[in-house]
Amino acid sequence: KAQDGSPIGNEQRLASSRAHSFSPALARLGASTVMAWLEGDGGGIRIGRLDETGKLGAPASISTGGAPTALTLACAADRCRVVAAIDRGEHGELVTAEWAPSGSAPTAARIAGLPGPAGQAASPALIGDDVFFADQVRDRGRVRRMTVEWR
Repeated sequence: KAQDGSPIGNEQRLASSRAHSFSPALARLGASTVMAWLEGDGGGIRIGRLDETGKLGAPASISTGGAPTALTLACAADRCRVVAAIDRGEHGELVTAEWAPSGSAPTAARIAGLPGPAGQAASPALIGDDVFFADQVRDRGRVRRMTVEWR
């Protein structure tokens, strides 16, 4: 309940996978809720809509081509956008994808390289078309902002 944080119903499993599932993110899409999360072992991003009872329909899979470490999700109008940090060994990168419940499976596109490993980066934040993220090289950290042109 929004008033006091108490549960409305019983806990339920949303999805099951062999890989480690982590970094869940929720966002509103019209009157419904969308959930995205990361799958370990190079499993990429999963995203889907929750029904009115909180059950997850068949989630879409977004391949990231690497090991995702952090995720952000934002929805508006009829689609959702995700930005994820991906570990590429010594360096990380940011990828993005757009998802619509009625659309085809999205693909992730690289939008930026990170000078340090993705594991050292804080989770990105997506506000409108701007992505805010932190990265670190050696002992120097910084917060950066990037505007994304969605197509």
